[in-house]
Amino acid sequence: MSKMTYEESIESLDARIEQLRARRRDEIAKHERRERSARACACTTLGELVLAWFGDWHALDPDELVLLLAELKPRREGLMVAGPTPGTEDALRAYRSLRRNIAEAEAQLADEDEPAALPVGSE
Repeated sequence: MSKMTYEESIESLDARIEQLRARRRDEIAKHERRERSARACACTTLGELVLAWFGDWHALDPDELVLLLAELKPRREGLMVAGPTPGTEDALRAYRSLRRNIAEAEAQLADEDEPAALPVGSE
């Protein structure tokens, strides 16, 4: 009878270990998905920023852009955030804020480019 209890204990421990391993795998997978999602957001935001700055994306020569970035590499430290490197959530918030600021600026420019509407009844 004690042998049965011992085997059950081993099986119980094995099952618990497997549960913990599965939970850890899930946590790692979730973290990796979040990191990929945040990186995609940053890449999209930076890409949109470059294209908005350049103008016509059809005319942008990617090779020339790479050469320009290579020339700027010695000044890369100037682009680093002040203080400690932010975590994923803080960096993601910063990129989302940048996207909102770009969208607001583009909307403001679009409003300025539209001709002023005539007041009603002024025909």
